[in-house]
Amino acid sequence: MTLRDKLKQDLKRNRWTLRDVCKEANVYQSTFSLILKGERTPTYERAVILAKISTEKTGVAYHPLQFIYNKVNVK
Repeated sequence: MTLRDKLKQDLKRNRWTLRDVCKEANVYQSTFSLILKGERTPTYERAVILAKISTEKTGVAYHPLQFIYNKVNVK
């Protein structure tokens, strides 16, 4: 399962969308899409924001390194 698929699934369970995360993180949807595809790497600061918002919206603990390395499980 990709990070994008997991995030979408977790968000859907709580009636949120990727668009909601983008709005709150102040990130263009196209940029967030590239990050989730692994075609663009966010700064650590941006990854912290994305992880925080994703965690708040889903109730699942997301870590900034997941967004940097585009991995579901990062140890």
